[in-house]
This record gives sequence, C-alpha cells and structure tokens, in this order.
Amino acid sequence: TWGPGAVFGMTLLPGNRIYWYGTISNDEFRGSSLPTLKAMALDRFGHWSPAIAQVIGRTDEQAVMAHELFDRKPEPVWSGRSSTLVGDAAHPMLPFLGQGACQALEDAVALADALAAHPNVQEALLAYDAERVPRASRAAQRSRAMARLTQLERPGLRSVRNTALRILPQGLRLKQLDSVLGPAAS
Repeated sequence: TWGPGAVFGMTLLPGNRIYWYGTISNDEFRGSSLPTLKAMALDRFGHWSPAIAQVIGRTDEQAVMAHELFDRKPEPVWSGRSSTLVGDAAHPMLPFLGQGACQALEDAVALADALAAHPNVQEALLAYDAERVPRASRAAQRSRAMARLTQLERPGLRSVRNTALRILPQGLRLKQLDSVLGPAAS
C-alpha cells in the first residue's frame, strides 16, 4: 500500500504468520515521541486500512524491529589490483525492488566466473568490474527511483502517479522490470 510519504506491505508466511513492513523517513522515525515501535507503526499506518491496523495490533511488541535506511550512489570502480567489493559494499541498494541480495549473488557468480576465466587476479577483477558495475548501478538507481515514486509526500504528485498507474496497461508496467529481472518468458 502506497500512502503519503510511506509504504506498507505484508505477506503471508508459513504457519499462518504474516511478515509486514512499513517505511517512514529517518527523520520522522528519530523524531517520534511515541513510546514503542508498535505504537509508532499503529500511529503511522493503522488508519490506512482495517487490515493493516489488525496486523500491526496482533503483532507482539518484541517482534517489531526498526532499521534506518541510508542511500548512496554505487561506487564506479569496485576493484583494486588484488581485492574487490561485492554486494552492499559496492552498491548499497534501497529495498524498493527487492534486489539487494540478488545483486550480491550475481556479484559472487560473476566474480567466480571472472577468476576462473582469467590468468591473473588483476585481469579477472577488471573483467568483473566491467560486467557487474553497469548492471548493479542501474538496479540501485532504479531502486532509488522506485523509493521516490512510492513515497511521494505531495498529494498532487501522488494523484498524478496513481492516475498514471491506473491508465498504464499492466504489460507496460511489468515491462519496466525487464532490465532488473530479465524479460518475462513468453
């Protein structure tokens, strides 16, 4: 659910459990005077829908966690002569495309392939950078753009976004994910 300056999501887990999350700005989080994380979540999201209020209300206080998110541009070069970066160290990624761990796994495979294909470490690391930097950087940039799109604060911009999403054909909306997930199988 996309709301004013925030996102709330939930998914069913095995054992009739529900995983849920909500986003608020770091400043709003740090500035809250509410006594608990659960109270903060109920205050921020409870009025969005009865289902959201019910899920948060049924969650044990001890099960509610909070993590601040920080963003920075991916590094343009990950490797030195004999060492390299992978995952968040190279390309920290906001969670709005669900690609952080996926891109780290791609890094690991590409690094292993490069090391196997090249006679020395320095050449392998150059090949690894050439393959991974552009793709992971695009994924990080798209995740940042999705964060902005989903957390719009200004009502007028949210209205334009919502209208555009309603009139845009589903196939075209899904096509936007091709560069991250690969083209859908036909």
